[in-house]
Amino acid sequence: MKKVGNLIRSYEITARIIGSFTILVIVPYLCLAVFTYIEFQRYSVSSLGKTTMDTLTIAADNIHSSMRAREEDTMSVYYNDCVDLLEKDHVLNDQDRDRINGILSAICYSNTEVTAAYLESKGELFHSGGNYQNALTIMKPYKDDIIKAKGKCRWYATDKLHGNARQYDYILARSLNSTKEQSVGILYLVVSSKMIRDAFGELSAEYADWYLTDAQGAVFYSSDPLQTGDLLDVSALSIKKKRNYQTVRNEGQKREILAAYCLMDVCWFCISKINVHAVQVSARQLVFPFVVISVIYFVFLFVMLYIMQKYVLGPLRALKESMDQYAQSELGETQIELYGIGEFQSLSEHFNHMTSRIERLLDSYKKESDEKNRQKMKALAAQLTPHFIYNALNTIKWVAVLNQQHKIQSLVEALISIFMNTARADDENYTLKDEMELIQNYSVIQKTRFMNFSLVIDTEPAALDCHIRKLLIQPVVENAIVHGLGRGKIQNAVITVKAWISECLYITVEDPGIGFDVERWRRSPGTNTEHTNIGIHNIEEIIELEYGNAYHLAIESTPGQGTKITYVLPVIRKEKENDSSDHSG
Repeated sequence: MKKVGNLIRSYEITARIIGSFTILVIVPYLCLAVFTYIEFQRYSVSSLGKTTMDTLTIAADNIHSSMRAREEDTMSVYYNDCVDLLEKDHVLNDQDRDRINGILSAICYSNTEVTAAYLESKGELFHSGGNYQNALTIMKPYKDDIIKAKGKCRWYATDKLHGNARQYDYILARSLNSTKEQSVGILYLVVSSKMIRDAFGELSAEYADWYLTDAQGAVFYSSDPLQTGDLLDVSALSIKKKRNYQTVRNEGQKREILAAYCLMDVCWFCISKINVHAVQVSARQLVFPFVVISVIYFVFLFVMLYIMQKYVLGPLRALKESMDQYAQSELGETQIELYGIGEFQSLSEHFNHMTSRIERLLDSYKKESDEKNRQKMKALAAQLTPHFIYNALNTIKWVAVLNQQHKIQSLVEALISIFMNTARADDENYTLKDEMELIQNYSVIQKTRFMNFSLVIDTEPAALDCHIRKLLIQPVVENAIVHGLGRGKIQNAVITVKAWISECLYITVEDPGIGFDVERWRRSPGTNTEHTNIGIHNIEEIIELEYGNAYHLAIESTPGQGTKITYVLPVIRKEKENDSSDHSG
């Protein structure tokens, strides 16, 4: 199990890359391909349906135009005064009959779609063109409806003129009304199916079948002649809508698109029935080129993975193994074999350089550590001297007490406090309170020397337990006493030390002394013989090194008007037992 775990860890990056590659590249590609294929099928069906609807509209318009043209032909009996002859009460003579027959002949021979014309009036029958003996018998049941139409054209489809149930002809009937709106006869025009065949003949039938039906679905015409005379299910269509577009299912539960254009004047449907399955099957022709493209795509992907394995993952794994061996062995200068090319070879070189540098740094650190230990021993030894001096001064203090020398007593006590403060080793717990006590004792000693100033310390209680570096403020107070007051020349001066917290720890030391030109001092520190401020530079460097660039020392001074120095420090709380340091600001 351990070997298996090591093997998995050694190939972890490879597995992650291959897994990510599969999830982010291969799977999205396959999903996109499937989505594109399904969307293409849907688009093909939708586009074919819309195109078919437009084509069907053109075919229906052609049929409608032909029907209007045939209806216009019937008006010739009015234009040639045929109706006027029939309206008269006298008996028609041979000349009148010849005239009427001539008009019917003109109708038949002026258009090849009209195969016969009949005019029935006053018990007489006028005829021209083909002889369909049963035409009037077929139309007899519709005679009253034709007369009630009062001159409007009526169309009828029939498959009985030729005795063939698979061939339909169309009869246009019109009642001939006199000026008194009374029927003086009925005109019948027999129109062949050529009118319909011509309208549908140029339409493509690759995925669709074309039909002309009545409102009940009786098929007058079909692109498949065997379906002529059958009954088509048109229950999904509406004769109130000119354009119908429905998706239906046939008896085999296969989806079909039923597109229809309603000839509203005669309540006939021009229909296109599209086999959706056939369209989808034709779309499958894209599968082969898609498979070819996918194979080529995946070949390139695997070639890319092989190149990545050879030039990236392999060298990276070898470099990792070498680094693991180095990490598990004793640290020291170790050289590994250069792996891969380009950046990976450069990584191997950098690794060798790194091990060499680590070896040198370890040696340097060891030497530095030894030196620090020696310095620490020196510091411990040096602490003996302050304690010896402290004991000697303590003896002097008690001698002063016994002899009632109070001035000497206060000086010695202040000096003892200063020595004790400087001898402390716990710098990490040194606080602003300790520094203020040091400054207070230092001022006691300096007042004995100069006697020209007083020291006022004003600090917020919350600021007293803030941790600061030892002797960070004392040099500035010393500068103010010794140099700021002109070495005793300025009398009755008040040196003010304030401290408060406002996001940061702010400390100000202000004296009403001789002041100095800050810009000039910045350019050439230490050259002013009347106001030496070299210690301030040291404090600025300590603050930058200890706390960073966010904290600083602000100096405000004007010659003859005094000096104000402001510390901006972080708020670092004094450590308490079992508590970690509280840093803020």
